[in-house]
Amino acid sequence: MHTFAERFQYLRKLTGLKQAEFAGRINLSQGRLSDIEKGKNKPSADTLVSVAQQFSTDVNWLLMGTGTAPQSIEIMNENLSLGEASGRLDSELLTEHIAEKELISKFKMLNKDNRKHIEKFMCYLIFEQQDYSPTTQGFSSQENC
Repeated sequence: MHTFAERFQYLRKLTGLKQAEFAGRINLSQGRLSDIEKGKNKPSADTLVSVAQQFSTDVNWLLMGTGTAPQSIEIMNENLSLGEASGRLDSELLTEHIAEKELISKFKMLNKDNRKHIEKFMCYLIFEQQDYSPTTQGFSSQENC
């Protein structure tokens, strides 16, 4: 998949949704979605946020093809419309969610040894940030880090 349009269409097909269903979940018309999949138009930033939020997708992969292509999609509660989800989650929370997904995606690309290094460093930062000591706060380096 070399183009944005190909990746966008791949994502929709991976969800198993028809164009009209997929478009409805991200607040687009079917025609606009069709134009995006054909490469005639690009989605807005709001649409990209909706796709990332609704389908737990890495925006970097979708936009640039970097990282790992999704093999399966976790669709949010199908009874929850995009409007309801937007009402519950403000833009800061959506941005944070996207950043967390991207961080997890990058972490998964690391080998086992590098993951251990990152985990230890994160524990160190948490303890330092909160002025915790593993012994004074009841934390065991074996249990949590």
